[in-house]
Amino acid sequence: MTRNSSFTSLTGVCLTILTLIAFVPPSFGFLVPPNVDIPNIEQWMREVEEWAGEAWKALGDNGADGVGVARFDDHQVWRVQVDAKAQLEALQYLSETGTIDLWSNLRYGPVDFRVAKGQGVERVRKTLDIVVPPLQPAVLIENVQALIEAQNAPDIQPVADESGDQRVLGLVGIHDAYFRKYHTIEEITEYYDSLANTYPDLVEPFTVGKTYEGREIRGIHIHNKNSSKLNEVKDFVFHGGIHAREWIGPAVVTYIATQLILKNGEDQAVTDLLSKYRFSIIPVLNVDGYVFTHNNNRMWRKNRQPNSLPWCIGTDPNRNWGYKWGEGGASGNPCSEAYQGPSAFSTPEAKNMADYLKRRAPNVSLYIDFHAYSQLWMSPYGADCDRLPEEHEKIQAAGEAAASALKAVHGTKFAVGPICEIIYRASGSSVDWAYAEANVTYSYAVELRDTGRYGFLLPPSLIVPSGEETFAGFLALAKHVAKDEEKMSS
Repeated sequence: MTRNSSFTSLTGVCLTILTLIAFVPPSFGFLVPPNVDIPNIEQWMREVEEWAGEAWKALGDNGADGVGVARFDDHQVWRVQVDAKAQLEALQYLSETGTIDLWSNLRYGPVDFRVAKGQGVERVRKTLDIVVPPLQPAVLIENVQALIEAQNAPDIQPVADESGDQRVLGLVGIHDAYFRKYHTIEEITEYYDSLANTYPDLVEPFTVGKTYEGREIRGIHIHNKNSSKLNEVKDFVFHGGIHAREWIGPAVVTYIATQLILKNGEDQAVTDLLSKYRFSIIPVLNVDGYVFTHNNNRMWRKNRQPNSLPWCIGTDPNRNWGYKWGEGGASGNPCSEAYQGPSAFSTPEAKNMADYLKRRAPNVSLYIDFHAYSQLWMSPYGADCDRLPEEHEKIQAAGEAAASALKAVHGTKFAVGPICEIIYRASGSSVDWAYAEANVTYSYAVELRDTGRYGFLLPPSLIVPSGEETFAGFLALAKHVAKDEEKMSS
């Protein structure tokens, strides 16, 4: 037996057991209408083992162990409209067995997912057909590999966004070329080092710790150092790249950092904010996973930490935070893309970020975790769907101010509201922990462009437009927070 076939067999057995125990109701619930006989259980187990093993391999795990480069030729991204709980459960079943790769969150409304070519497509269609009521998929992306290759090419010609707008306004000066492509972690590090060397009175490098594989999680502080003492300064903290494949996050975070530096001394609002607050910016939190997306598997989401099942690597760092960890909206299946880990803060990425926030508490005024995609400006709670934060009204008002300023740049619309209301339940998230445990009132998770045309594979030509609008939204939010704190202290 070859190593690959052994891997597939073990994966199939593992997934069969996990599916039977944890994810599939004894009556087959969502999968079988009431008038359909349940098949022989042994036969069904063999079919699930074969299906799950083949599907997991087909979805791209040929690069998961770090050997080779995963390809996604003829993989497609589909969208279905979810209106019933049974439909959500069917999609969760397909996701937990590795049959589909969810690209958007499970929720009522549109849900996007990737399917592998060949028999996997037909098996997904069969499941969607027999769920009650049936799900009718529409193809969003015909060939995932083609978009991957296009995304890796530097931006030469502008690509129309979803409104048909082809404008790329660009930056002024030497930074323009940097934002015409996506960058490796080495290139990002070099760029941030150059910012620190060029603006030593404004920019200071720092680290929040190391990843599982020993890489430093690096960032920069931006603050007018001569304006006030550090112990009197409050922090605005934000980062990208907690999910490895969401490349637009680190790009937009870096765009915001660059704009803050370039506008200091020229834009009064920015200058005032940099005198009053310290901006702590980490472009890539999940460094190991991000490196893996460049070298092995573009669709990798989790970190690279081994699990109890050696053939299923990685934990979702944004389901691993300590607030309401493991209480729904995450997975206990180590093979799942939403695996919550064996315990809260078992991932060094989540723990190091939380420790940093804790060290600065109560002096963190704003926290943002940038993601992709769906165009959402979300607030707590994700785990507590039966209640809202005490400060919900002002958190919502600040988020709406950000979304309004963002829309004014290119017309891009973001929905604003609590995670539970906008998408679906998600426990163990960064935004819930920052609000509930680190006492950061203004705590947000932002899903950047787009709404599905490109998904995680946003073309390089849309980095600058996304950066421009997000910076405008961020600046409006920062001014809103500063004004609120000034009012509270007077």
